[in-house]
Amino acid sequence: MSLRTPDELSPIPKEIAERVVAQWQTKQPDGTDAMEKFREMGDVSKIFTQTDRNCAVVGAVLIEEELSQLLLSRFSNVNKEVRRMFHPDHVLAGLGPKITLSYALGIIDVDVYSDLHLIRKIRNHFAHAPLFHPETNDSPPTALTFQHKVIERLTSAMKYPAILSQFPEVKSGEAKIATGSRARFEYTCKWLYQIFWVNRTITKYTTPISYNIY
Repeated sequence: MSLRTPDELSPIPKEIAERVVAQWQTKQPDGTDAMEKFREMGDVSKIFTQTDRNCAVVGAVLIEEELSQLLLSRFSNVNKEVRRMFHPDHVLAGLGPKITLSYALGIIDVDVYSDLHLIRKIRNHFAHAPLFHPETNDSPPTALTFQHKVIERLTSAMKYPAILSQFPEVKSGEAKIATGSRARFEYTCKWLYQIFWVNRTITKYTTPISYNIY
């Protein structure tokens, strides 16, 4: 897998990615390999070239897996019984319980907590009701998309896109970001996926993960 430079870390704008990578390099001067891994994580952007349904479902799966690993990294003791809690039909099998526990333990703040639940709800809509049934009987069902009013309402409630729009690079026009419903989902999933990984492997903050890190 070839390494990606900051300008290739789509959907994170080049100027923002460069500043973030530089900050984490400063905090962890010996973390060269970790920074390479961070750049490689830009390859998850390939899921965003797929259909809306795949984007929603796979994006949420990536978030859930990384959140699981983040939780395990914060536990004082981990054995087979602890890991079994994450298995199907056990207490931490679903994304919802993982989000709630992460918030209860102070691993994430309320904004991240809110966005994670919105990702979960969007995933559920696409996974369990992939077809949109028009209100009239004259038209056949169509594939659910990010443009549907239910999905649009959920992505509009996400906290991260609003924070991203306030970055100096974005406000000045130096960095361009998309503003559509799917773009809001992509930005949020991509950023959380990366920040969870960074938190459990590099910085290991003891304060809740927050969007207000600058």
